Amino acid sequence: MGFTVYEALRHSSKVLVLCVDRDNDVGSKLGVRTPLTGRDQLVKVATEYALRAPDDADVNALFAAIQIYDSLAASIGRDRVEIALVTGLPEESVASDLKLEAEVDHVLSRVGADTIVLVCDSPTDEKVLPLLQSRVRYVVVRRIIVKQSRGVEESVVLLKYYLKKLIEEPAYRRYALGIPGVLLLLYAVAQWIPMIVLRIVGTAIVALIGLAMLWVAFNLGEVLRKVLRNTFGKYPLTTTVSLFALLILSSTLSAAKAPNPSTPITVLVATVGFAYVVDVIIVLVIIVMVVFILEHFEARGVLYRRLLMMVPAFVPLRWVLTEISRIVLGTGSPILAIAYILLSLYTVLLSSWSMKRIQQILRTS
Repeated sequence: MGFTVYEALRHSSKVLVLCVDRDNDVGSKLGVRTPLTGRDQLVKVATEYALRAPDDADVNALFAAIQIYDSLAASIGRDRVEIALVTGLPEESVASDLKLEAEVDHVLSRVGADTIVLVCDSPTDEKVLPLLQSRVRYVVVRRIIVKQSRGVEESVVLLKYYLKKLIEEPAYRRYALGIPGVLLLLYAVAQWIPMIVLRIVGTAIVALIGLAMLWVAFNLGEVLRKVLRNTFGKYPLTTTVSLFALLILSSTLSAAKAPNPSTPITVLVATVGFAYVVDVIIVLVIIVMVVFILEHFEARGVLYRRLLMMVPAFVPLRWVLTEISRIVLGTGSPILAIAYILLSLYTVLLSSWSMKRIQQILRTS
């Protein structure tokens, strides 16, 4: 801790030096009950634990907390600083977090501190940080990093220690052994599956993983929820009819392309040339528009009356699409296509005039 931290702590009414042992190594090995407060109690526990487990990083955290307490006591006064030890449970669970929360609240109710110096030796212990920040005004974190010798023998001993910890402690065992075990089992099962099936399954798994990553990255769940709320929620009938229309259209195009599977562009253009497909497109568009207009006619009458005027234009539009597709295929006439387009515009104008005329007659009658 530097000079600036001490200067900041001078403005606190009382400082609590808090040592956190989230997996309760100290309590399980010494049989002590926490929370513990006071320098004398922590010195006693730290000394006993150092004799019991001298290679554990919690020993360094305990003595570091005592050293920080002594430094603060000399700097701001012993009456304005207190030291405590809180622990969780060996298993990382909700019960462990609740135990930590209860012990922190108990210590704070006795000490009345408004600033906490959190002393920890692992990222797991730092998970208590949000809890502390919700209880006091200031939280200072002191991370204890154990310095190790860089010799080969010491590295081997350290590696053995962590491997043993990965295998014996349930919190790490499920990741250290569980995930590799599942991967090895899947590899063994894959050897008995035919290559074509394995390729299909592998592609599907990769696609699902990619979809899941995109789903989380772009919050697609919320986007889909909003889309459904704005479609089925506001326009249930129109949305349902549109989905059925798309299904019918895709089935029609697939059936029309099946006899002549050439290049995609040629197939698409050729299928548009079939009057049956064009008729299906026109009919489906008219149905969707009429349903949409009828569903919302009362809300915005003027707007949907104008949309209703465009419905008759879809009849000559069928001829426009057919002639354009024939032009692409080399058998159509551009002059005839222009004539059909002009006919569509004339139909829209005639429909508009007829609608206005009908409205005038209805108003006068």
